[in-house]
Amino acid sequence: MAVLETIRVKFGILITVLIAVALLSFIIDPNTLQSVSASMSSKYDVGEIDGKSISYNDFQAEVEEFTAINEILTGSSAQNEQQQASIRNAAWQSLVDQYLFIKNAEKAGIHVGEEEMLSIISGEIESPVFSQNPMFLDENGNFSKDAVYAFVENINLDQTGRYRLYWDYIENAAKTQQYYSKYMGLFTNSNFENALMLTNDIAENNNTFDVEFVMVPFGYARDTTITVSDSEIKKYYEAHKKFYKQQASRDIEYVVFEVKPSAEDIAYANQSLIDVYDEFTKTENMKGFLLANSDRQYDKRWYKAGELNSVAKVVNDFAFTKGAKVSEVLTNGDTYYAVRVMEEANVPDSVFVKIVPSYSENVDSLLNVTEAQWITQTTGFEDLMTAKKNSKVTINGYTFQVLDATKPVAKKRVAVLEKTAVPSKETVNSFYAKANTLATKSAGKYDNFVKAVAEEGVYAHPINKMLEGTDRLGAIENTKEVTRWAFDAKVGDVSNIIT
Repeated sequence: MAVLETIRVKFGILITVLIAVALLSFIIDPNTLQSVSASMSSKYDVGEIDGKSISYNDFQAEVEEFTAINEILTGSSAQNEQQQASIRNAAWQSLVDQYLFIKNAEKAGIHVGEEEMLSIISGEIESPVFSQNPMFLDENGNFSKDAVYAFVENINLDQTGRYRLYWDYIENAAKTQQYYSKYMGLFTNSNFENALMLTNDIAENNNTFDVEFVMVPFGYARDTTITVSDSEIKKYYEAHKKFYKQQASRDIEYVVFEVKPSAEDIAYANQSLIDVYDEFTKTENMKGFLLANSDRQYDKRWYKAGELNSVAKVVNDFAFTKGAKVSEVLTNGDTYYAVRVMEEANVPDSVFVKIVPSYSENVDSLLNVTEAQWITQTTGFEDLMTAKKNSKVTINGYTFQVLDATKPVAKKRVAVLEKTAVPSKETVNSFYAKANTLATKSAGKYDNFVKAVAEEGVYAHPINKMLEGTDRLGAIENTKEVTRWAFDAKVGDVSNIIT
């Protein structure tokens, strides 16, 4: 039951009311970035950056953030594979900047501090992220720090969270750009010319030539001197009609009622953890205990410092505090944790193993290894990581011999008792009632919808040029029912509740 509750929290409960505003046609021809070059490194990882494995969850979280940013910037969700590929590539580049470029830039002595960021935001240090942002320009097209301050002041007034999300995005972009600027400056200034190169540069830059040329401006021929017949236009169109092909699209507005846990739901989650906390600190059957009482199950994985950030920073910070054993109740948003360090050891990241022949008929494709190879930690094979050199370990009917290993590093096995607040039935019903009120007031008409949105104090999200194959609206996935309704509806129609 705990696992089912976790799934409800992760994916949320969304009740959507939509309004079709217009029917438009458009052509999309975006420029895409290079494709992500990382390959799958394990069942749970999508790639590796500077020796750090990037989990699917971490990468997907980055993708979702950039998808939301794309919606804010364009007013439309990513609706085709090219756009989605661009977003995925941008998300991957962000991770590369975070785990590779910035980390190594700081090792080289390059830093961007808080005071420096304040100078960038105020315009004392020019950054194109701010100085060329139309949102922060005055009527004359010049950067206005007052516009920046006004935006910041309105962040807390925005109930949708879009202001905060956009601000975090541009602030991080400006900081990253400053790292690149400093790095390039350091690189450029570290280069020098010897005397011979300098002499050649002076000679080349001081050679002069006398030339004559004639320039004919592009607009020299006046339009009035040129006549294009209807037949010529038609002929050209017929020869190039494929370039004018357009896809049907829709402009819509929609209101999202995202069901979130109430204060009572949050208190219930906290109390649920407290009720089993004492048993958590003493149980000798941690696997069975967490299976019955936690949203997160026990695994035997050996974690390095920082890797538990994927669960929550508070979890990682406690687990890797010197001498840590059992935490108090920890909080991260609507989720409560208790952490217990089960084991500590110096464990390698990879081991070099071969399979010793056996007579087992239980063939697992994961173990279909014919030659010795390096393997990283995988669920079910954690004991290989702590096996001594030349020792043999039997797993699932296969016997492995450990031939070599990477240098051991400090790691821990950690049990995490997790309780996440989920909306109760009463909470779900209250959100549904709000959606129903909006739908009732709209009565299927756009004018009524506009008035109802204002009266209820909700935000109508605009989506422009939505294609028939669209199955995502902003951060909301699986919205094919919404798309189907929009293409069946008439201009100005308002839907009933779509869940």
